[in-house]
Amino acid sequence: MTFAMTYSTLLRREWLQHRTGWLVLAFGPMVLMVCGWLFGQVQVDGTESAASFFAISAGAYVLAVTGLAWLTVGFQVAGLARRDVQDRSIEFWRSLPVSDSAAVSATLVAHLVLMPLAVMLVSLAFSVVVAALLVSKGFGMAALGAVPMGEVGSALLAALLRMAVGLPLASFWAAALLMPIMAASAWLKRWGAPVVLGVVGAGGALLKNAYDMPFVLDTVHGLFLQFSVALVPLSAMVQPDPTLTRLPALLLQDLQARLADLAHPLSLVAVVLIAGSFALLVLRRQRAG
Repeated sequence: MTFAMTYSTLLRREWLQHRTGWLVLAFGPMVLMVCGWLFGQVQVDGTESAASFFAISAGAYVLAVTGLAWLTVGFQVAGLARRDVQDRSIEFWRSLPVSDSAAVSATLVAHLVLMPLAVMLVSLAFSVVVAALLVSKGFGMAALGAVPMGEVGSALLAALLRMAVGLPLASFWAAALLMPIMAASAWLKRWGAPVVLGVVGAGGALLKNAYDMPFVLDTVHGLFLQFSVALVPLSAMVQPDPTLTRLPALLLQDLQARLADLAHPLSLVAVVLIAGSFALLVLRRQRAG
């Protein structure tokens, strides 16, 4: 069995185990939006145009669904670290030519990269429908004719590029925050997450308040900030003007800024945290066998 076949099998395993929840994340919000359109009401500001409301609605839908996907990842990471040992499936995987590093990395790639990316792409495709439904409800069906679909298409292409690149960047920053929790959970079981959060929170606060050494809390805050600005387009810009006409240029400008963030010294800290956590996860898996 080649490495590519082995790795695709590991990724397929994640899909088979979690596909129901992932499909609900991707398609459930759209179903709820349709139900809300049928039975709810949309109140709009009289000064707001149908075109700007369309853009805001589409963006808000994508961000809400993608944020929900990341919230799900955050709740699952501790359990994923212990899964194979708890259900004893590690004995099956050990009977196959599957390395521990491949098994660990496949889980991380599936949950920290592929799932959020897939959910984001589906939500981006649905965002046009959601925006059209909301505009028709708030402004009337005739208002859809006033929305410049050519500009909408350009904005969607720019948004696709921005988020398709930005989400893996967000995964990088998120991994630096989540993988230490995973590693601690693998070694300390249910105490892992509380220990990490307690040491970082209480220890960071003690260093800051008692010794004027805020680097622990500043690092956590910096990593979370980088994750947020990578995930949410235009969030780092000061008073952006996200009109449909300017939106593509703003999104591309924001993308360049997010790529430039990788040159920040904090990225080196992220690499160290990710590499160290990965090594601990692999070592724990090896000892579990």
